[in-house]
Amino acid sequence: MLYRKIYIKNAVIAAAFMTALGGVSACVNIKKNEAAPEIKKIAAAPAQTKTIVPEVNGFGTLSYQKKYDISASGDGVLAKLYVREGGYVQAGGLIAQLSNEQIDLALERAKNELASSSAAYDLAKAAYNEARYTAEARILSLEKAEFELAESVVEYQENERKLSAQSVLFDAGGVSEEAIRIGKFALQTEAAQLEITRRELAIQRIGFREKDLVDAGFTVPEGKTERNNAFINLATRRAGAELRMAEARFLAAEKELQSAAFAKEQLQIKAPASGTAAMRYAEEGERLKREDKIITLIDTESLYAIIPVQEQDALRVRQGMPARVTLDGTNETFAGTVDLVSPYAESQSFTFSVRILLPNNVFKNDTFARPGMFARAVIETDEPRNVLALDAASIVRRKGDDAGIFVVKDKYVYERAVHLGAQVDGGWEVTGGIAAGELVVLRPDSRLKDGEYVSLVNN
Repeated sequence: MLYRKIYIKNAVIAAAFMTALGGVSACVNIKKNEAAPEIKKIAAAPAQTKTIVPEVNGFGTLSYQKKYDISASGDGVLAKLYVREGGYVQAGGLIAQLSNEQIDLALERAKNELASSSAAYDLAKAAYNEARYTAEARILSLEKAEFELAESVVEYQENERKLSAQSVLFDAGGVSEEAIRIGKFALQTEAAQLEITRRELAIQRIGFREKDLVDAGFTVPEGKTERNNAFINLATRRAGAELRMAEARFLAAEKELQSAAFAKEQLQIKAPASGTAAMRYAEEGERLKREDKIITLIDTESLYAIIPVQEQDALRVRQGMPARVTLDGTNETFAGTVDLVSPYAESQSFTFSVRILLPNNVFKNDTFARPGMFARAVIETDEPRNVLALDAASIVRRKGDDAGIFVVKDKYVYERAVHLGAQVDGGWEVTGGIAAGELVVLRPDSRLKDGEYVSLVNN
């Protein structure tokens, strides 16, 4: 019995051992049938520095620098329109021609009035000159009469002396009484003639006396020539006034003609500046009133690119900064300059408008640059500088300026927190958290974990 119990016990132990051994064997078989864990393959590249130019980018449209609303200078009919929409005109070029019958009639009347007043002016000048000649002749005639009077006085005095001598002879009996009577009669006649001559001379002197000069308000000159000129001016005062009146009428007629000619000239509407006709408001043959719009002219000698930028970018932009403007339709790029940064933000978009002035040669009549075209602008806000940059695809998470990346060290990946700076081409500037040359995982898988063993492959 004892042997049997021992046998049974050993059999149980053996069975248990075999069962355990079978389990181990089964476990070993299961492990052999499972696949070994896969090592992740990643692409990585060293963090490198690059030269960047701090800039602000924006998208907007081209706009004109100035606009002119060309209006009718007065009432009239639009006789001719020389510029149509899209047409280019040089400064001073003819845009439109108006016609006005009243202005035409006024111009003809002004011409006739000028001709009439010119003739009257010529007559007045002739009358004035004639009056001066007459006054000069009067002066010479007076001088002659005074000379003749003086000569008559001398002759009278001589005859008086002879009569006195004859009277002495008569007392001595040398001359008859009849001779003395005849001599006295002749002397009395000469005396009467002298008085008549004096009175006639006094009559001729009227208007040529010093008293007349004083009464007329003239100063009596001391010299003979100056006094004679004063007498001539006094004698021709009426003719001089008529001459001045005729001259005034002539000058007024000239001004009237100039005014009518100016009104006629204003019927020609000319361009105040070079530009392109943008919109037409009137047709040929249409009657217009003063200030009625005819056409709108936009000054395209210089164009603006109007670019809206965000608040943080607007604070970096200053007047005078260089910019590059590319037209979407033509892919042409022009160098420009920041001319204005709006001092206030748009109420809806909360952006600031930046106005970039393009060079004068951008627009020509046959070129492609036109107001309203879409444009992209790049504004250089600072000098170029070297920065450490990361590709945007390397970033696994980002919140504000803080981000996370994976770096590779000894074939293990480790998550690293970095601090971002300005945005650069295709990525971000890194201002902290990584050094140049460290391997950064490119396009990391979402299942990649910190501390995971990896295998590097070519990028």
